[in-house]
Amino acid sequence: MKFLKNVFFTLVVLSMFLVILEVAVRFIYPEQNLPSADRIELSKVDNPAKGEKLFGRLFQGCLFSYNTFEKDREGLILNRAGSRGIMLRTNKMNYVYDLDRDAGELGRLRLGEGKRATFKINQRHLRGAEVQADNRPRLLMLGDSITFGYYVNDDETYAAQLETILSRRNRPYQVLNSGVSSYNARDEWRYLKKYGRELRPRVVGIGFYLNDIFLLGKPLMVKEYNFFFPYRKIPGLWRLGNKSRLIGLVYERLLTLPYFLRASIDVNRPENISVENAWWEYYRILRGIKEYSEKNNFQLFLVIFPNAFQLGKPYTTVFYQERLKKITRQLAIPTLDLLPVFSRSDQAYYHSNDTVHPNALGHAAAARAIAEFLIGNKLLAF
Repeated sequence: MKFLKNVFFTLVVLSMFLVILEVAVRFIYPEQNLPSADRIELSKVDNPAKGEKLFGRLFQGCLFSYNTFEKDREGLILNRAGSRGIMLRTNKMNYVYDLDRDAGELGRLRLGEGKRATFKINQRHLRGAEVQADNRPRLLMLGDSITFGYYVNDDETYAAQLETILSRRNRPYQVLNSGVSSYNARDEWRYLKKYGRELRPRVVGIGFYLNDIFLLGKPLMVKEYNFFFPYRKIPGLWRLGNKSRLIGLVYERLLTLPYFLRASIDVNRPENISVENAWWEYYRILRGIKEYSEKNNFQLFLVIFPNAFQLGKPYTTVFYQERLKKITRQLAIPTLDLLPVFSRSDQAYYHSNDTVHPNALGHAAAARAIAEFLIGNKLLAF
């Protein structure tokens, strides 16, 4: 009997503690609806596509719509030409939607006010305004969602800010942002070979991030949701998880664990065969990009983006910047490592709860550093 009383008392105390935590999380992380005017506007258009609502779950809980992409004749995924979209950050999930094709779905969501950014895709599948047929030389940036600029507006991406900085420095380049979410080196090489000559850039930049290696080699395959979130299979708990702000916060933190497992692999140890093969594959692809750029008189350079956790406590086993710089030195590709740049500042250069995508301040810092790098190394010919 005493044992049952102790168990009951423990459960009561634990329940009270969880309730207090839930209240505290709701107070610290309030969630608001979109302003009513925007919600009404977004509800005007229903999604006409059948079965094309949401697909994929990106790192750190981002749901994105099929409608934001399209494929060319060879199957290469591109940003949907002529589209406009919205990127939304809430306490539980992030969303990337097409404003027109997904308007009906957007009107039904509870979204975080003040945590959204919009984007436009021009007729050449590039983010931002249409390509101008003027006398300015062009700089083409290749990359993934970091280069595309997830969760920042068109004029806040490092590509857009780089164009502004270069213009102020009397080097009026037109900077083209060809970033596509989840691109890896193979996609960038295919994109450059197919669209590079058409865009006629004088300079080509590659935005590199650690997942470029993981996407090539797949060193650790983890089924994140079955392994880390078994409560999704328990009746009732899934609905409770959707309602509880505390569970949502824990869910978001746990979502990063598979990434850390992959990142904990020492990319410098040859016994990690999959990782080593990925590095060799990246070397082969980068050499191909280098040779193609030389053949077409493109000045090639590469920018390495850090992970946010490297700024506070650097990885002890993953030094992908140094490994990559060894490769680029062998290939004679000018390379800018942004880790020292980001480490010198006390400002928050990343979105909260996101160790991958820089915020507007991070994009601005990257743009300034890239401009100084290009000018200092005399890579901007006229």
